[in-house]
Amino acid sequence: EEDATWQGIRETGSHCAWSCSSSLGPTDCYHFRCVCKPNYIFSKSHGSGGACIDRDSAEAQTLIAPDDTGDTCRLVGCKMEASTCQEGKCKCIPGYVVQGGKCILHVEETTTVAQKEEEEVEWADAVTDE
Repeated sequence: EEDATWQGIRETGSHCAWSCSSSLGPTDCYHFRCVCKPNYIFSKSHGSGGACIDRDSAEAQTLIAPDDTGDTCRLVGCKMEASTCQEGKCKCIPGYVVQGGKCILHVEETTTVAQKEEEEVEWADAVTDE
């Protein structure tokens, strides 16, 4: 039997033939399943039966880990830059968080611009060394 959460936090649990109900919000009909569009996640408590909400919204931030891209990597690798596959889920690499549909360096208020640039160079060097 197929895993009901193959799309992770984007999985709505609804099925489709050509399109999904507009009550689910921004979705795609993918392999006969309604899946939230990229940069959206499914919230069971939103609307009357659940709906896709912007992953950067305050509600979404209470539902997901900040490094969770919402993509899975069971069949293919992670597509988002600065992400890696961990236990079938695409996660931002350490020190990065998802914002605006991308993994970006999470900068603490105490981090200087020079430190941020140095970390980005270290990450780029690490990727090219693989």
